Amino acid sequence: MTGRAGDGETRHRGVFFLHIPKTAGSFVARMFEDRLGPAACITFQEREVQHRVSKGGRLSFLGHDFVSAHSPMATLRLAGVPRHYRIFSVLRDPMDRLVSHLNWLDRFNHGIDLHSHAALKQDMKMLVRALDGLDPDSPAEMRRLFRLDSLAKARMLFNMQATMLLSAREGDILRYVDVERLSRAQIRRQLSRLAFCATLEQFTTGLAARGIAPPEDGRINSAKTGRFRRSPALEEAAERYVAVDRKLHDMVAQDRPDLSAVTDRLAAGRPDLRLAASA
Repeated sequence: MTGRAGDGETRHRGVFFLHIPKTAGSFVARMFEDRLGPAACITFQEREVQHRVSKGGRLSFLGHDFVSAHSPMATLRLAGVPRHYRIFSVLRDPMDRLVSHLNWLDRFNHGIDLHSHAALKQDMKMLVRALDGLDPDSPAEMRRLFRLDSLAKARMLFNMQATMLLSAREGDILRYVDVERLSRAQIRRQLSRLAFCATLEQFTTGLAARGIAPPEDGRINSAKTGRFRRSPALEEAAERYVAVDRKLHDMVAQDRPDLSAVTDRLAAGRPDLRLAASA
């Protein structure tokens, strides 16, 4: 991946993980911390990139070997991140991701992580309350849940993987319409801007092929509750919510992504950490 002519500095200092929520991405950050050391890695909130887009100025995370954030590709491009980092992302089975996200949100209804709940915006709190007590086996309740009647539902549940990776709009509700209109050729053109995009299965297989073991705690940042599951009622009601994500996931699953931008760095590790581990 190279910067465009006229972009200024194009030397890549590291890799940037476009972390789509509930795609088992927290273990990626843990792997980099374990192998490169915490000082070389940083995970930050989307608002830091948004601040760069709206206010200008230097990116706060430059110089770190590994950066991770829940930032959509459109925002990263506006902030100039591709000039400094090779960007990669990992996809999960769309319905599994959706169910995991529902359970992650539903944890607030069980008294888990109330400090984070207090920081949610009002529309998100309303979405959380709407989940409380819903029966995943009830077709009527699942149809009501998957009625696209709020921005919070769109942002959290509607084709999130495709929207974060493929939409050209930043901060515009029409991005949810855009992704449904993308052709396969357009999807491939967008993906070509990344160092790679891989399914979770491709990623873990590629790590194993290089002898890279995932963290022992494979459920880092797990959903913490399991009330929602892939019931027939939920899957039928949610199908449009994952239709573009499914097309994207299936396309990527047919490819053979080159993971070397990540596996080479993880395999090399940091010299002082390798010496300490072998002592």
